[in-house]
Amino acid sequence: MEKIVIGRINKPHGVMGELRVSVYTEFIEERFKIGESVFVEVNDSLVEYTLKSMRKHKDIFLVQFEGISNLNQVDHLRNALIKIDYQDLHDLPEGQYYFVDLVGLDVFVENNKIGVITEILDMPAHPIIKVKTNDRELMIPYVDRFVKKVNLEENRMDIDWLEGL
Repeated sequence: MEKIVIGRINKPHGVMGELRVSVYTEFIEERFKIGESVFVEVNDSLVEYTLKSMRKHKDIFLVQFEGISNLNQVDHLRNALIKIDYQDLHDLPEGQYYFVDLVGLDVFVENNKIGVITEILDMPAHPIIKVKTNDRELMIPYVDRFVKKVNLEENRMDIDWLEGL
């Protein structure tokens, strides 16, 4: 079953087994809901954990898993990815897409394929689409002005090209 990344463990916080986590989702309450299961990828294997607590601390989030009560039980989780099952994602309103669904789409300008989406960067002003062409990498703002149509069934995104983009 396909898993998607929702965060990354940076390092332990304190001695009671809490972890400093960088969150990679806008749906924090849904993805890090107390009592729900997540998967932590450590050395190419997935370990399932149940969320015991989640709280904001300055500019980072602190997470603790059930059955964890001290630093020694979590020190090996440094830099591990936190994942969930793709099927557990909630449905989005019409016309909205998860970034994970956009990666790999072919990008077209006036019915000419120019490249493939390799990554979506979630920037403060708006997301940026990274498109790999034959000879370079383009960075296109993910805003209505540039993105004209997304069709997941056809694995396609149509954009409006501006000179200098």
